[in-house]
Amino acid sequence: MISITYESVISHIFEIIALILVPTLIIGCIYFFVLGIYRFFKGKTKKELSEANAKLLEENSQLKDKNAELSHRIEHLENEILQKEHQLKNNLSSSQLINFSSVKLRSNHISYITSDDGNSRIKVFHYTDNPNTDSVYAKFDDILAQLDGNFMQINKHHIINLLEIDKIQGDELYLKNVKNAFLISDTKREEFDERISKM
Repeated sequence: MISITYESVISHIFEIIALILVPTLIIGCIYFFVLGIYRFFKGKTKKELSEANAKLLEENSQLKDKNAELSHRIEHLENEILQKEHQLKNNLSSSQLINFSSVKLRSNHISYITSDDGNSRIKVFHYTDNPNTDSVYAKFDDILAQLDGNFMQINKHHIINLLEIDKIQGDELYLKNVKNAFLISDTKREEFDERISKM
């Protein structure tokens, strides 16, 4: 007579489960192994290729937008450079020839004009391209009448070429290649700030 015990029932259940699970696991491993080899040799699936293509198209679109933006910036900078070159050529070519007694010179060569220390009726011309000076008897108003809009009287003793300004520090300004500072008087400050803002 066969005796059925709890342990034998459990043992049989585990045997049945093992008979089902082990082949299933083996078959599953074989399936994924074969699938992996198949995909390795075949390459990506159609869905994966479609997704990769969509991503590349999006990146290409972004690069085109950036390229268009950079092209626009380059075109803008080129236009600015051309305008500056044109303006510079006009300034050089249309620079006025001013005439004071025996002194004749182009206004764009003037760095600044100052009153002579010993005689305020004498005005001394200082140049941008050489250390020489010229002196004439004249009033600042008469000199300014012959100069273009790039010149301004900033105090009782100085007319400066605004294009030659190198640095502005409070009420003082410095011109290119000139060590000494020039004082902007209180009466000329508002006009000076307005003219500088338009340059």
